[in-house]
Amino acid sequence: MTTIKTCSKCGENKPLSKFSKQRTRTDGLHAHCKACRIEYARQYRITHKEKIAAHHKQYYAANHEAMLAKASKDRHDHLDIIRLCDRRSYRKHAQEQREKSRRYARTHREARSAYSRTYQLAHPEQAQRYRERHPERTRAGCLLRSALIHGRIHKPDRCSMCNTPTEAQDLHGHHDSYAPEDVLQVRFLCRTCHADWHIKAKEAGEWLPGYIENVPFGTESELKHGHIFE
Repeated sequence: MTTIKTCSKCGENKPLSKFSKQRTRTDGLHAHCKACRIEYARQYRITHKEKIAAHHKQYYAANHEAMLAKASKDRHDHLDIIRLCDRRSYRKHAQEQREKSRRYARTHREARSAYSRTYQLAHPEQAQRYRERHPERTRAGCLLRSALIHGRIHKPDRCSMCNTPTEAQDLHGHHDSYAPEDVLQVRFLCRTCHADWHIKAKEAGEWLPGYIENVPFGTESELKHGHIFE
């Protein structure tokens, strides 16, 4: 039995595993090797970009409800795998994701704020459940907001973790401890670093202290950028 086949596109002799199956062919394999078919598909997408986009738009308009239902079911059925893949992808492209997130935050601030307000108004029960499950976090957040409003705390002009210049409204106050005596001891992190910290801390099983000791409070750097409380 032969184990080699010649690609009619590139003319190279390749193992049968390099060819896709095609039942209509006498040998059950496609005439073109996988590499040639991939390259053909890539070139086709480039030269017929508008045609493909129009087809996708037309198909989505006619089947969007079924597509959304299927996507929701698939996500529910494979949630653990999806979350694992998302975390792996984020770690692999962390710097690129941070830059993309910061660009989006700068250019879509009003849209993000409007969406957040709309979502909170539409789902008040979720906020209530969070307050009931985490009274210490809710209390710490209220005290921090009050301190910021009354000028007892001033936000810096950059993230304390990545040191990237960040506008005040895009900095999150991160608590290492929710103890009553520590509720105003916070690190101000950009949205991306804050989310990144919680992802890695959750994986390490350390939700509070122990992960970012390299971002201390009370340093000369933070004094310089207005991070220390009055």
